[in-house]
Amino acid sequence: MIIKSMPRKTPSFGQLLAYIAMTEQPGTTLGHNLAADTDDFGAVHREFLDNYRYLPVRKNGNVLYHEILSFSDLDQPKVTPEVLEDLTRRYLDLRAPYALAYAKAHLETECPHMHIMISANLRDSHRRLSLSKKEFSKVKRDLEQYQRDRFPFLEHSVVFERVLPGRPEKGTGLRKGRNESERDRRLTNQGLREPSQKEQVRDLVAQQLTVARSGKAFFLRLKTFGLQLYRRGKTVAVQDLVGRQGSGVGRRYRLKTLGLKDAFQKALQQWRAAPKRLMALQEQELEHAQQLWNEQGYRAQVLDVLALHQSELSPQERDRLEHIRSLRTNRHQDERESPEQSL
Repeated sequence: MIIKSMPRKTPSFGQLLAYIAMTEQPGTTLGHNLAADTDDFGAVHREFLDNYRYLPVRKNGNVLYHEILSFSDLDQPKVTPEVLEDLTRRYLDLRAPYALAYAKAHLETECPHMHIMISANLRDSHRRLSLSKKEFSKVKRDLEQYQRDRFPFLEHSVVFERVLPGRPEKGTGLRKGRNESERDRRLTNQGLREPSQKEQVRDLVAQQLTVARSGKAFFLRLKTFGLQLYRRGKTVAVQDLVGRQGSGVGRRYRLKTLGLKDAFQKALQQWRAAPKRLMALQEQELEHAQQLWNEQGYRAQVLDVLALHQSELSPQERDRLEHIRSLRTNRHQDERESPEQSL
């Protein structure tokens, strides 16, 4: 499920209570640490106000929390009032065990969800209800684990550990965020699905990785498409200097986020090894050419041609020619005397 928390700075308990209770769904209202009957909205409102009087005055401080537990539309038939109540009570035990809370489910929408109003201080106490981001994240994960263990059939309402068939594994940089997935679904339903800015940048970078033959060539190719590669520490990223679809100018994407970190590292290794490979190939070609030169007798023919035109050579060139001919004659003589060397 998706958990959304919206703090309020004013004691608008009545307004939020009226909004939460507007649904006609029966049997989905629950109270947490409330003495009042949950069907008596006036009594519930008064109890929250009485508890609010214990809250110390703090500039820009939170007075209450409006929180929502939302489930996927694909799980709608399986999200019953009993399931919602069970998960909500577990959430309140983890999130606010000693604060006041009032909750009611909204099942008539596409995505079933539960609205919750939580006091910013503990019941009859001056102590504030406070959780760090790390602690709140742990609450979310613990609740999801509880949901997976108790209601495994809610397979589409898993956020942290979901890996569906055909979906990239977590940590590859290819998994989409909730906003991006919602956008894709909305445009697909409308028949207007177009590549997002992130997808366009990813495709351009991936294409240039396959055609560039060096790091410099890769950098220049990206520049022609309005993209700039940069490094910050160990993080390599690309910046969109022109924007796609008329927006997002200057937006930055890590190669890991684009799912191209491994491909870039592999290309980088190939680019660094390219000069050595080229030198090795040149040496192989030279050795092959020398072998053909000797096998075809080209050296002897060249020496014969030079001998015919010896008069046209300079004294230094004639001396060099005689030296080569003598070396060749001595080598042939050695080969005749030691035939095993030719085996």
